[in-house]
Amino acid sequence: MLVFPLALSKSVRWKGAAHRPPPLLLGDVVISVPTARRQAREQRHSLGREMAWLMIHGILHLLGYDHERPEEARRMRRKERTLIRHLFESPSKKETAC
Repeated sequence: MLVFPLALSKSVRWKGAAHRPPPLLLGDVVISVPTARRQAREQRHSLGREMAWLMIHGILHLLGYDHERPEEARRMRRKERTLIRHLFESPSKKETAC
């Protein structure tokens, strides 16, 4: 998985109506499907779950999360687990959790 942040300069002028805010563009997340498939087999879960995990991981990087230091890694991993749980838990559990 590769992440390419989009750093826009404040001087960039957006086309369109002046009252509309510019779109929020964080960057790109690129996932290698063959690598994700291999990792899914190694972790013994579905390709869909691995792809979701990689996408979440990449988006968190774009939002400023990192895992260089142990405390950063724990914080990022907790956020990943929370988001994965929300994506993959059953609909009935989601309704009772609200």
